[in-house]
Amino acid sequence: MFLLSSISFWTVRAQGIVWGYYNLFQLSRLPDSAFRAGAFKAFFTFAIPMLLVANVPAKLLVEKLRSPLEMLLLLVMSLACLIVSELGWRFSIRRYASASS
Repeated sequence: MFLLSSISFWTVRAQGIVWGYYNLFQLSRLPDSAFRAGAFKAFFTFAIPMLLVANVPAKLLVEKLRSPLEMLLLLVMSLACLIVSELGWRFSIRRYASASS
């Protein structure tokens, strides 16, 4: 969400970005086992880690976490998303021109 908010520097109306985020987040309501292994599951686990963020904590709470590697993957992807978001934010701030000019 933070990375998407940095896009709002270049858009006139950022409501579409927010709605896109919430529509993507609807995918994370389902357990990751509902998706077959393939490109879709890999994309939403690694490129946009919606399935990872929603499912690993829930599995941990109900004690169905099969491997500690899932927890490690969550931590690594969280760090990667933090770095990418921070770089995107800094890029946006450097390129920002006043809205009133």
